[in-house]
Amino acid sequence: DEVERIVGRPFSALDVRRLVGERREPALVLHDETDREVPFEQGRDIAAAWPGAELVTLRGLGHRRLLKDPD
Repeated sequence: DEVERIVGRPFSALDVRRLVGERREPALVLHDETDREVPFEQGRDIAAAWPGAELVTLRGLGHRRLLKDPD
Protein backbone atom coordinates (compact mmCIF):
# COMPACT_ATOMS: atom_id res chain seq x y z
CA ASP A 1 0.00 0.00 0.00
CA GLU A 2 2.84 2.37 0.86
CA VAL A 3 4.59 1.83 -2.49
CA GLU A 4 1.34 2.39 -4.36
CA ARG A 5 0.71 5.60 -2.43
CA ILE A 6 4.21 6.95 -3.15
CA VAL A 7 4.34 6.15 -6.87
CA GLY A 8 0.65 6.66 -7.56
CA ARG A 9 0.29 3.36 -9.42
CA PRO A 10 -0.78 -0.15 -8.51
CA PHE A 11 2.09 -2.35 -7.39
CA SER A 12 1.38 -4.73 -10.29
CA ALA A 13 2.25 -1.91 -12.73
CA LEU A 14 5.81 -1.98 -11.40
CA ASP A 15 6.45 -5.61 -12.36
CA VAL A 16 9.83 -5.50 -14.13
CA ARG A 17 8.96 -8.59 -16.14
CA ARG A 18 6.25 -6.55 -17.89
CA LEU A 19 8.35 -3.42 -18.37
CA VAL A 20 11.47 -4.82 -20.05
CA GLY A 21 10.07 -6.12 -23.33
CA GLU A 22 10.98 -2.95 -25.22
CA ARG A 23 14.44 -2.49 -23.68
CA ARG A 24 17.30 -2.66 -26.16
CA GLU A 25 20.31 -2.26 -23.88
CA PRO A 26 22.14 -5.42 -22.92
CA ALA A 27 21.34 -6.68 -19.44
CA LEU A 28 23.08 -8.96 -17.01
CA VAL A 29 20.72 -10.52 -14.48
CA LEU A 30 22.46 -12.02 -11.45
CA HIS A 31 20.18 -14.12 -9.27
CA ASP A 32 20.81 -16.65 -6.55
CA GLU A 33 18.82 -19.87 -6.69
CA THR A 34 18.53 -19.78 -2.89
CA ASP A 35 17.37 -16.15 -2.64
CA ARG A 36 14.76 -16.01 0.14
CA GLU A 37 13.58 -12.48 -0.64
CA VAL A 38 12.87 -12.70 -4.37
CA PRO A 39 12.10 -16.07 -5.96
CA PHE A 40 14.67 -17.22 -8.53
CA GLU A 41 11.88 -17.60 -11.07
CA GLN A 42 11.46 -13.82 -11.15
CA GLY A 43 15.08 -13.30 -12.17
CA ARG A 44 14.72 -16.01 -14.79
CA ASP A 45 11.52 -14.40 -16.09
CA ILE A 46 13.13 -10.96 -16.29
CA ALA A 47 16.05 -12.33 -18.30
CA ALA A 48 13.65 -14.19 -20.60
CA ALA A 49 11.50 -11.09 -21.18
CA TRP A 50 14.46 -8.73 -21.79
CA PRO A 51 15.77 -9.14 -25.35
CA GLY A 52 19.46 -10.00 -25.27
CA ALA A 53 19.67 -10.38 -21.49
CA GLU A 54 21.99 -12.92 -19.91
CA LEU A 55 21.06 -14.72 -16.71
CA VAL A 56 23.89 -15.72 -14.39
CA THR A 57 22.72 -18.22 -11.78
CA LEU A 58 24.42 -17.91 -8.40
CA ARG A 59 24.22 -20.15 -5.35
CA GLY A 60 24.81 -19.50 -1.67
CA LEU A 61 24.88 -15.69 -1.77
CA GLY A 62 21.23 -14.96 -1.12
CA HIS A 63 19.71 -11.63 -2.09
CA ARG A 64 22.32 -9.12 -0.93
CA ARG A 65 25.61 -10.89 -0.30
CA LEU A 66 26.27 -11.13 -4.02
CA LEU A 67 26.97 -7.38 -4.02
CA LYS A 68 29.88 -7.86 -1.63
CA ASP A 69 31.21 -11.14 -2.99
CA PRO A 70 34.70 -10.58 -4.45
CA ASP A 71 34.11 -13.13 -7.23
